[in-house]
Amino acid sequence: MLLDSPEGLIVISGCAHSGICNIIDYAKKVGNSNKVLAVIGGFHLKEKDTQTIKTIEYFKNNDISALFPMHCTEFEARVVIYNDIKFKTLKSGSVIEF
Repeated sequence: MLLDSPEGLIVISGCAHSGICNIIDYAKKVGNSNKVLAVIGGFHLKEKDTQTIKTIEYFKNNDISALFPMHCTEFEARVVIYNDIKFKTLKSGSVIEF
């Protein structure tokens, strides 16, 4: 899902089987901005591996600092992401304001 806000795009992913970076790139293509404000949902990352490291680099290169990894982003991958880009954990009933 893509929310196109005046401040930038907000990308919401269920489970990113096709790759969270691919999903974000597509959102930028169909959205009205190249600025991604936040990414929320499943990143489909499992551990500290090449895919997780490259995804973190992608987030940094695209200046995406509001991350909310959930669902299929396993604990080990969340730890690796958190060490580079701090994020808040969401749970059912959480409210986010941008």
